Amino acid sequence: MRGRGVRLSWKQGPAGGEGESGSELVREPDKPGRAVQPERHLFVLETVVGFVGVLLRQLQFAPMRLFMQTQPTGAGAPRYYQIVLQQDLLGGWMLFREWGQQGAHASSKRETFLERGAALAAFEHARDAQLRRGFQVMFAQGFDGPHGG
Repeated sequence: MRGRGVRLSWKQGPAGGEGESGSELVREPDKPGRAVQPERHLFVLETVVGFVGVLLRQLQFAPMRLFMQTQPTGAGAPRYYQIVLQQDLLGGWMLFREWGQQGAHASSKRETFLERGAALAAFEHARDAQLRRGFQVMFAQGFDGPHGG
């Protein structure tokens, strides 16, 4: 089956009023003599907009970020530990951890979770483990409620 092509182009015209540039987007057939089928293109556009709306509803939780570091010792730079929890485009959850000494190479680990509860439990477990090791919270972002949302 052969697709019907439509070309979108800008048509210049006189300015219609205050704040208007006088140009508009016009739908034209890609070949002369071929009729444009606006209903088909509107259906595709509505489908894409609907899909984007579903994705945006799934991304309703802001990412959570926690940055911790130790007190600097005599000659050594402070160590840091960063934890980020965010939702991916498919509705899953990603827990990203990064640690190291400031000014040196860092290590990182990324885990994926299907459920928000399991990801949040892993986030809290990583946070608590580092607090027990002497890290102090320097920056926290995305914590709206007692459990981050």
